[in-house]
Amino acid sequence: MTARVFLWDSVCDVAALEITGDLPAGAQPAPLVSSPDLWKHDFRAFGFPAGFPNGVWAAGRILGREATGWYQIEDTKQTGYFVQPGFSGGAVWDEALQGVVGLVMAADTREETRAAFTLPVEKALGGWRNQGLIQAEILEKNLPTERLRLYYPTQTSALPAGVDEAGRKKIFISYKRGALPDEALALALYETLSAEHEVFIDKIMPVGADWRGRIQRELESCDFLIPLLSTSSAHSEMVEYEVSAAHHLARSRESGLPRILPVRAAYTAPFDYPLSAYLNPLNWALWRSEADTPALIAELRTVIRGGELRLADLREKQALLQPERGLPRPTASADIGQMERPDGTMEVESRFYLERPGDAICQREIARGGATLVIKAPRQMGKSSLLVRAAAQARSLGRAVTFLDFQLLDQAMLNDPARFFQGFCRWIADELDLDEPVETAWQSGLGHVQSATRYLRRYALKGLEQPLTLVMDEVDRMLGCPFRSDFFGMLRSWHNNRATAPEWRKLDLILVISTEPYLLIDDLKQSPFNVGEVIRLDDFSLAQTADLNDRHGAPFSPPQIERLHKLLGGHPYLTRRALYDVAVGMESAEGLFTRATDENGPFGDHLRRHLARFAERPDLARAMLQVIRRQACEDDLLYHRLHGAGLVNHAADCVAPRCELYAHYFKEHLDK
Repeated sequence: MTARVFLWDSVCDVAALEITGDLPAGAQPAPLVSSPDLWKHDFRAFGFPAGFPNGVWAAGRILGREATGWYQIEDTKQTGYFVQPGFSGGAVWDEALQGVVGLVMAADTREETRAAFTLPVEKALGGWRNQGLIQAEILEKNLPTERLRLYYPTQTSALPAGVDEAGRKKIFISYKRGALPDEALALALYETLSAEHEVFIDKIMPVGADWRGRIQRELESCDFLIPLLSTSSAHSEMVEYEVSAAHHLARSRESGLPRILPVRAAYTAPFDYPLSAYLNPLNWALWRSEADTPALIAELRTVIRGGELRLADLREKQALLQPERGLPRPTASADIGQMERPDGTMEVESRFYLERPGDAICQREIARGGATLVIKAPRQMGKSSLLVRAAAQARSLGRAVTFLDFQLLDQAMLNDPARFFQGFCRWIADELDLDEPVETAWQSGLGHVQSATRYLRRYALKGLEQPLTLVMDEVDRMLGCPFRSDFFGMLRSWHNNRATAPEWRKLDLILVISTEPYLLIDDLKQSPFNVGEVIRLDDFSLAQTADLNDRHGAPFSPPQIERLHKLLGGHPYLTRRALYDVAVGMESAEGLFTRATDENGPFGDHLRRHLARFAERPDLARAMLQVIRRQACEDDLLYHRLHGAGLVNHAADCVAPRCELYAHYFKEHLDK
């Protein structure tokens, strides 16, 4: 790209360039913004210091103006790059205002200082704009951060004219803390809607016992949940938890409340599973920028009064969606292309997927056919990614694949055997596009197990030309179900039928659990969990963590990798989270260690999700504290619940928190 200088300000040492060549594909002008007060706003800048021809990112915070009107900026990290020679003239992006607020002008290069100065855009362009030499819009913004309370309580201000008490609703706004544009949009919705309704928004509420209980109470009592789905929050564990909780609450109530009103906040990528299962069937709202806020508020008001969100048509939704791209890592030390987010299921071709011994067992059994596989591991161990590979292999062998996620089952279905077994068959029929009504198999007057078996044999196995791989994820959901032994006994009979009936040899069964099988069925002779192959997924070893570090371009040094492995214990998801955040420049390695247990630190979203779960189960919270304090858990059932959630492990003759991170964080917060 080429350009020429057409204006020069010798006082400010600023030039205006006219681009004479073609712009890169997709290039767009960055918004220019100003504000009376930028105190402690986070910023980022991009520069080309010596030795880094591909450029590097710097980040920190903005302080006040000095005598010339320039803003002082400072580094807030212990390690990483900061503004230095090579950044001059670069844009300073304000994370709170979402725009360019200035240009880098000078840097104090003393190592103990790590400060620099930026020229505000209104000062840099003011003279030329006043003379009419250039046209540039500078938006005036003033984020009212001083008005934020510890958490937003339900306001009880007088209702405006035309709104009666009966029309006042309880609204829960779900978003990711510290993310943009989430926070600014959440605040705008709160400020407007709270004049007419009771609105809850968790802003900087201290995390502890009060926080755990308050989140749970607000979810249970709200009429509407408004999740703001941005690039950050669509992968947030806490947002997923709140959406999941609202979904299950609505399914268990005759009122169908709370209603979920998804708002896509400048986000057009497909939702990852399980958010896709909760949100794809619903209508959506779309917010692209601050200019859409008034229209979004009007749309939400209409829905609260009984209307519907605008985006309802499937074709219109599909036309909106665009694949989500990874982030390039801004470093000169390794060119590793596009990073892959650590959230959700990994692609089959992902080079960040580490094969473990269970992968070879799974591949062998799927290739053999007529297999029964049990995959056992706690949450976030890579079970779903292994399932994706198993399903891809089965499809490549010409098999039909049906995926059933039991966490989508509502409590009413788990309390009624007729509803459950018929619903189970309808689920399979829907996945396979079978036309035969499920009720046909029940007309003979046989029991639920025999009728479900009859339906699968007659219409799924005999009706399909190809073999069938039936995948059942999160079957722990059956724990506590009064007829779970009947269901699991049925699956065992399907396995046994392969010995005598050829059509049953067309069936592969893959069961995914996170708890011990004996908790799911008492009679081992009827259990499907002790036949076939059992695959147990373990945490990453130090060598595997080091391998994954290399695949991310080695953002951690060898001593830091040992420290990371000690902190996280090889937890697959948290390890990938840490490597990703440091590799793309969101955190420095030392900063990640320093802020590991912070509420808004690199793992804060993950830790708060577990804390919210403890609010639902105080007995589990007490058991976790017992593990931390005494390295023991007296109740086997509670131990297996904690182990299935991925929080504790057996270590020699004692029970211990799974990793140092959990031990430190939950000791502090559960003690409260």
